[in-house]
Amino acid sequence: MTDRKGEGAMTAQVMFQNEINGYDRDQVDKYVSRLSEAYQTAYDENQAIRASYSNLIEEYRKLEEQVKEKPNSRCVAKTVMQTETLAQKIIDEAHIEAEKLKAEALRVIDSAYEKVAEIEAKARKLTNNAFSKKAGAESAAQRIVDEAHIEADRLISQANSNISKAQEIFGLTMAEIQNLLSFNVSRVNSGVA
Repeated sequence: MTDRKGEGAMTAQVMFQNEINGYDRDQVDKYVSRLSEAYQTAYDENQAIRASYSNLIEEYRKLEEQVKEKPNSRCVAKTVMQTETLAQKIIDEAHIEAEKLKAEALRVIDSAYEKVAEIEAKARKLTNNAFSKKAGAESAAQRIVDEAHIEADRLISQANSNISKAQEIFGLTMAEIQNLLSFNVSRVNSGVA
């Protein structure tokens, strides 16, 4: 869509690229800047139309005074009527154009506010999701750490049990070896081979 000067006008449908935390801030800033410029242009044109209107009213009053000074002058009366008609036409066109510009500016501003609201909502949602995922990740990490502690305690307990059994077996084996040695030593001493 283009405005009446052929320049790019603001449209109600604007697409922004998504970034990690919402829309691309530079794109949004540029769009809002263009909206501001379009509104300023519409406002300036409206002011120019108002100034032209004031000038026409002033000319009309001057002509009206001339008619009052020379009431029989047909030429002046005709000129005043033509000026009145032309002034009214310009006023009507100015009002129509001003209303169009005002409506377009308001539509563009409303669209900008809607986009800002959408961006803020998406940013809040992404932030909430990030916090939720962070909390979930922290919970999962804590669960893994807890499970690792439990497994480590189980393995330590099992190792201690195995050590106790090994020591018991070693103690029995050492006792058996001593008994065998004592037996063999006593056999050797008694001369039995």
